[in-house]
Amino acid sequence: MYATFKPLFELCIMARGPQDLPASPALLLVAALGYFAVGVAMGWPVYAPGVAVAAAGFDLLLLFGVTAGLLTWRGHAARWQQTATALAGSGFLMGLVALPIVFSIYRAILTGSDASFAVLIYWVLVGWIIAIYGHVFTHALSLRSRWAGVGIALAYFVLSWISVQLVFPQGQL
Repeated sequence: MYATFKPLFELCIMARGPQDLPASPALLLVAALGYFAVGVAMGWPVYAPGVAVAAAGFDLLLLFGVTAGLLTWRGHAARWQQTATALAGSGFLMGLVALPIVFSIYRAILTGSDASFAVLIYWVLVGWIIAIYGHVFTHALSLRSRWAGVGIALAYFVLSWISVQLVFPQGQL
C-alpha cells in the first residue's frame, strides 16, 4: 500500500513531478475516488448528504476538465492521465491532513469557540496545496516559471471555489 502512495507523498513535498508517476488507470481511479471521498467529507457538515456528493463530483469533474483544457491548449494532451493523477492524488492526501482541521473549525463555529489557530493552519495547508498544484502545472504544461504554475493553481482554486459556491450555495452551519 505504501508503495502505491509513496510517489504521491513525494509529489506533496515537491520531490517528484507528475511525469514521475506511473501512467496507471488504476492509480488514477484510486486518486480520483480518494479526492471525491475527501470532498464529500469536507462538504458533509454544510450540505445535505446528496448535495455534498454532487458538489464533490462537480469539483472532481472541474479539476479534470480544467486540466484537460490547459494541457490541450499547451499541446500536451497526452500528459493528462499523469497530471490528473498528480492533482487528484495530492488533493486527496492534503485533504486527509486538512479534514481534522476543517472539522475543528466547523465545531468551533457551532459552539462559538475560538478557531484562530485552526484557521491559521487551514490557510497554511491551502497555501501548500496551491504550491503543489503550481509545481504540477509547471511540469505538466512545460512552463518556464514556477510562478506561472502557481498563478495557474491559484486561478484554478478561485475558479473552483466560486463555481462550487454558485452551483451549490451553502446553507448555514
